[in-house]
Amino acid sequence: MDKIVPHYNTLKKWGWDFTIFTDMPIKSKGNVEVINSKVDWFSDFVSNKFDVDYDLKFVQVTSNHNYPLSKHIYDLWPTQGVLFEDYHKGYDFWGHGCLDVVFGDLGKWLPDKFLDTFDIFGNDPDAICGPFSLYRNIPKINNLFKEIPDWRKKLENYSETPMDEHDMTLVVRKARDEGRIRFKSAFWQGKDSLMIHFNHTKTWPL
Repeated sequence: MDKIVPHYNTLKKWGWDFTIFTDMPIKSKGNVEVINSKVDWFSDFVSNKFDVDYDLKFVQVTSNHNYPLSKHIYDLWPTQGVLFEDYHKGYDFWGHGCLDVVFGDLGKWLPDKFLDTFDIFGNDPDAICGPFSLYRNIPKINNLFKEIPDWRKKLENYSETPMDEHDMTLVVRKARDEGRIRFKSAFWQGKDSLMIHFNHTKTWPL
């Protein structure tokens, strides 16, 4: 495999840290931590964590390159508060994002005063945003994904309905409407904004 497997980001009050799991020969630098791991190891890691049979699936892009089905990776995003709990220790928030995103001044758009007002933030109107969402690092929020119907089966079987932007959005809206969590959203994308997402210009292999 020659691509990034999963990726997620975490937030401390003093700054932003990013962690990438990959089998590519890249090294950690600055606030980016690289966890070198093989696909089989990662599939076993997920399977053991959730007592499921998770198998990262691939599609053939060219005769020499296979690429993991993005949606099957995205299914893991709402689970990362539990899946990567050992990596989130000491952080106030954790989140997920895409690698085809250029971030702006995150501190400008997400100052401490604003962070104090929500438990979950999605950078998409009234929805979880795959390219950028944040979750307060507390048990109630970390385990919220377990309200997704048949979430274990969805991890075991590739589903056309993504768990992140579809299923988790429905769960988050319900919890907000019932007064159990504080959910905020925006659409800060584009020029002079939180992020630019090159979601229509992907070329594989990278």
